[in-house]
Amino acid sequence: MLLRPLFSSRYSIFGVVENQTCEADTFLSEGEANEQRSRDGLRTKLKFIAQNGFLYVSDKWSHEVNKKHQIYELIQGQLRLFYFKGVNGHIAICSGGVRKKGRKADPQMIAKAIQQKDDYFAAIRSGTLETEKDQ
Repeated sequence: MLLRPLFSSRYSIFGVVENQTCEADTFLSEGEANEQRSRDGLRTKLKFIAQNGFLYVSDKWSHEVNKKHQIYELIQGQLRLFYFKGVNGHIAICSGGVRKKGRKADPQMIAKAIQQKDDYFAAIRSGTLETEKDQ
């Protein structure tokens, strides 16, 4: 599994790279002009989390969308960035984001985050986890 560093300070936040693309990085940097402020807000929150961890993060910023697999979403306006918590200084591993359309979290994004979390921990166990800076 390959990870792309997104934000680093006291802790590091990564995005999953699949087929040479990091969906979380693309989600944070590209999109409709009317969502730019929300994307900027997500980046500001991620920088704060990289510096301070999750200790001071309120439920208005982030909440658990799948208790069994511990999948979370970071919230800014109508945008949702899905993530799970990593280990060894990897405070969050972002799997991708969506524009919220209904009351419930996107089940396809949750399933994708669950699979990526399983792959992440399998890569740690097998010693095959890489980051782009390691290449």
